[in-house]
Amino acid sequence: HGADILIDGFARFSQVHPGYTLRFIGNGVDRPAVEVRARELGVEPQIEYLDPVPPTQLLPHMGAAVASLATIKPGTVYEYSYASKAYSSLMAGCPVLFAGPGPTIDLIQGGITEGVRAGRACEYDADAIAAAMSELAEFRATNQERKELADWTARNHSLQVVAGRVTDILLKT
Repeated sequence: HGADILIDGFARFSQVHPGYTLRFIGNGVDRPAVEVRARELGVEPQIEYLDPVPPTQLLPHMGAAVASLATIKPGTVYEYSYASKAYSSLMAGCPVLFAGPGPTIDLIQGGITEGVRAGRACEYDADAIAAAMSELAEFRATNQERKELADWTARNHSLQVVAGRVTDILLKT
């Protein structure tokens, strides 16, 4: 869904914040474009590509990450969909950096409005992504803030809570 823009943002971020690694987990359709762009910008050594892993094996990665990253490229059929990986990240207490249009912005802003460190939503733009990466790296969520984020997500967006909302709506009609 346009993950190659993350490479441009990461390259700019890395000029000011060396020593970070950008890790991709899974075999997304954008991987070939991401690899090419990383080589072009000279950040290939700072990028890791891991095979898909079961959800339980994602937790250590999310626990160590400054944030998880999600993108939706504007002007595509995905423009109005949620970046579903944001939910698993938030449930694990890992802030999300989301770049692009759509309802994922409201998800992250909802957490921020309610006082949790849900991450940062920005435009699908390399400079905006680099700025968001910088903000998240310079003001890392503490363990307590991560716990509060996971608790907020469970209270507001768990499958059980959403199923309850759907049931309520269906029973009212």
